[in-house]
Order: sequence, then structure tokens, then C-alpha cells
Amino acid sequence: MAQVQLATRIDARVEQAVERLCEIRGLKMNRFIEDALLDKLEELGDVDDLKTLLCEPTRPLSEILKDLKLDGSHRIEVSATAEKQIRNLLHDDQLRVLRAIRPLATDPTPPGSRKIRAYDDVLRIRVGMYRVLDRVEGQRLLIIILKIGHRREIHRSLR
Repeated sequence: MAQVQLATRIDARVEQAVERLCEIRGLKMNRFIEDALLDKLEELGDVDDLKTLLCEPTRPLSEILKDLKLDGSHRIEVSATAEKQIRNLLHDDQLRVLRAIRPLATDPTPPGSRKIRAYDDVLRIRVGMYRVLDRVEGQRLLIIILKIGHRREIHRSLR
């Protein structure tokens, strides 16, 4: 990947805080800032995709689990795009993603989930190299998987 230099002015207190954090955690400042920027780009891309995905028809997760011969009886619904993405995963990855989705029926905000800033009711969960977006809608939990792939590829698609 080609390297370019990005110059910007930041408040001295912010710079000192970032320097201290990097020193404490043994990180290089430029790598820390690059990761933060990539994370923000990913979030902005997720928000744009989410606008169209929220209108898609859904199917109960229990039906998808039954079709995949993985059993399940949860009141979680999955968008058509998410279902297709789950089906395209390798079996081991399907299990990993579905294991992360199942507990959402009882706890829609598991440890490690992050709120998508543009929406009050949408959270992002990282499952290895995959992302799961979930949204509580009344009494049901709607699961939307926006993108599936290696983090590096997801960030490239946002550029």
C-alpha cells in the first residue's frame, strides 16, 4: 500500500493525550492514528449501507438456522442481505457469526459492542474479521450484517 503523509493541526492537549496513551500501550502514534481513521471510515460506510438495509424484508433466524441445519429458536430476524452473506461464509465462519448473534436474543448490548453514532438503536459487534450490526425494534431484535470480509478489504471498499 502506498504511503502518503497527512498533515493536520490538533489541539496540544489531544496530542499529549494520544502520545501518553501510545507510550503506555507501547504503540506507534502514526499506526494508532491510522487505525482510528480506518475505524471511523468503516463506521461511516456502515451508516450509509444501513439506510438501505433497514427497509429490506426479514426472515426469522430460526428458519435460517434450520435451513443451515444448525437448529435454533430465537426471535431474531435477519435481513435478506445478511442471510445471503451468512450463506456465503465457510461453515466454521457461519458457526462463529451465528454464535455471536444468538446471545443477542437475551442481551442486545453484549460486551465489546459499539454504538453507531448516527443511530441511537444500532450497535456494531466484531466477530473476528466480520461485522454484525444489530438493532432493537420494539419487541423483536433485527440483525443486519452489512459487510463480511477481512478488515483490510472492508476499508478499501470505503475509499
